[in-house]
Amino acid sequence: MTRNEAVIEAGKKGYRVTEDGRIVNHKGKVIKGSIDKTKGYPRISVTIDGKTRDILIHRLAAYQWFGEKVFRAGVLVRHIDGDKCNFSKSNIAIGSYKENANDMSRWQRIKRSMKRRNLTTDNVIDIRNKSDQGIPYSALSKEYNVSISLISLIVNKKIYSNVAA
Repeated sequence: MTRNEAVIEAGKKGYRVTEDGRIVNHKGKVIKGSIDKTKGYPRISVTIDGKTRDILIHRLAAYQWFGEKVFRAGVLVRHIDGDKCNFSKSNIAIGSYKENANDMSRWQRIKRSMKRRNLTTDNVIDIRNKSDQGIPYSALSKEYNVSISLISLIVNKKIYSNVAA
């Protein structure tokens, strides 16, 4: 059973999310989920066909409000305010990767990019030196597999300002 099929089955069993974001089980009782350790998304466990399945709550909410559109390729469930634990109807939307990224503030996107890339001090020094030599930001972006905006922030010492060449 795919994770999408599990979301559909959980909905059929009566699990739902209220418009104000509370999670309700098949008996109509408000429940709390747990946090998925890999990506930090809240989930609930539902028994389907005798097996326990983890259901991501934001996907259940999105399916409930947007139907099977949520399962289309390239469609993401978005948390408008960036809070993974806010499942209210006004905070859940579906959209593209770009729309999802734009839900975050500029600084959240930068911090996320830095966290994913783990540039070393030597990388930062090299980026600044190569920029001083006239190598374009776009080339540096490709070489270090980071965004052009991150290269700009490094070169202009908006981040990693404590790293001296």
